[in-house]
Amino acid sequence: TGDLNARRYRVDGLKLQAQVGGKPLSGGEVQLRAEARADLDLAAETVALDDLVLRSGNLHATGSARGEHIRSVPDYRGRLEVSELDLRRWLREHGLPVPDTADPQALHRAALTTGWRLAGARLTLSDLVLSLDQSRVTGTAALLLATPPGYGFDLSADQLNLDRYLPPRAGARQRPAVTAAVETPPRASGGAPAATPDRGGLAGAATNKGKQPVSPSGAVPSVGGGAGSLVPVAVVRGLDLDGRLRVGKLRVSGLTFGDPVMKVTAKDGNLGVADQVPRFYGGRLDGRLGIDARSPVPRVALDQRADGIQVGPLLRDLTGEDRLTGGGDLSANLAASAQSLDSLRRTLSGKLAIHLTRGAVKGFDLERMIRDAGASLKGQPRAVPQGPLQTEFTELRASAVAQNGVLRNKDLLATSTYLRITGRGTVDLGNERFDYRFEPMFVKPPQGRAIKELENVPIPVRLTGSFDHPKWAVDLGDVLESVGRHELEKRLEQNGGEAIRKLEERTGIKGLQKGLRSLFGR
Repeated sequence: TGDLNARRYRVDGLKLQAQVGGKPLSGGEVQLRAEARADLDLAAETVALDDLVLRSGNLHATGSARGEHIRSVPDYRGRLEVSELDLRRWLREHGLPVPDTADPQALHRAALTTGWRLAGARLTLSDLVLSLDQSRVTGTAALLLATPPGYGFDLSADQLNLDRYLPPRAGARQRPAVTAAVETPPRASGGAPAATPDRGGLAGAATNKGKQPVSPSGAVPSVGGGAGSLVPVAVVRGLDLDGRLRVGKLRVSGLTFGDPVMKVTAKDGNLGVADQVPRFYGGRLDGRLGIDARSPVPRVALDQRADGIQVGPLLRDLTGEDRLTGGGDLSANLAASAQSLDSLRRTLSGKLAIHLTRGAVKGFDLERMIRDAGASLKGQPRAVPQGPLQTEFTELRASAVAQNGVLRNKDLLATSTYLRITGRGTVDLGNERFDYRFEPMFVKPPQGRAIKELENVPIPVRLTGSFDHPKWAVDLGDVLESVGRHELEKRLEQNGGEAIRKLEERTGIKGLQKGLRSLFGR
């Protein structure tokens, strides 16, 4: 019906059927049917759509729309409600690409309710409520219909498990349990038997079963392979984005972040994510992730600091094993090429630091290793193991400088009740190899312990080999010789030379005491 003089028209029972296809749909074709009641008033420059119903396969949506100033400065607004549907099934039925997700049950439940407004080239979604599987997201979002398009959002989610929606980690390498082969190098005057291999090792704390550390954004590259770029350069270069996301519980790469707030910005090929996580494994996490895609080879920069966290649960979620435990602080300021996972490892540069208290290195008992090596040199049987296989510490500090994928550390210091360990060396991430030297020293060990004779004597320990097959070597030969000489010298001092004098009388050898003192450099 219409009034030509008033230029007002009304259409009841309007029905529209469409087939939508093209390159953006990757060869798929969406069948769409719509019903509505339309009211157009050209004099007032308004339009209204009521009782709007949209159907497409198992997708069912309802809504309404209003338009003002439609012949001058159009301003449209309305509501849209999409009933819960099986999103994976809908994509499949219309020949659209179905994401390959780690969880095949993901993307089965989706629903949407939102207000919307299209004014000029800006589309805004308000009072948005999105349900996706077990997650509920609320807030606002905006799209600038320009070239390139611009995006903005301010969203909150009750929970979000991104691991479910990432591609499955096909072919990700699973490292075997670390076996630390403890060796006692042969003496110049003859070989000594090697101690029985000990299980575990410090290397296990760095093993991540093919996973990569990430910030809460989940934007740190996590795909494998050495040829493909880890950063979608074309996407980042064309991205104009400004948004904020708050999540009650976020899970990424096995890690759990409590109440993270992330500020995401992208402009002119620079993508940045600033994160604040007030609940992160007993502490908090703050930092920033940056991706620079302006140059031919994209660069990624990570600046993160974790305060007061528990390392054991963190490593267990990240690697499946908690080989290192304790509470304290971690910091990392790193940059690398993001062209491939291999280049990421080989170009990594920056600084790292760790400070932990009241913890342990599991699967590796340093005292037992030294004790067993000494027993082997003396031809004695190994003692029966007692207690857990771990090296406990009261405090552990270390920092490292990374350059071209090689981490260099010069200041490792770990202390416990009667053990002090210093260390320095390198970790080659590109070639996955260790070259590390430790000097443990027992300080006032309890009486009756087998290592009492090694009190205050630095013990050379070397870690070499690959990440998969680390090798520990303990050189106790010179240490035990030094201990024996020290013990003999102490007895000479205690006896006041009387024993040597009697030995000279019985043997007829004069100057024996002077010769022994010369041997000790006294």
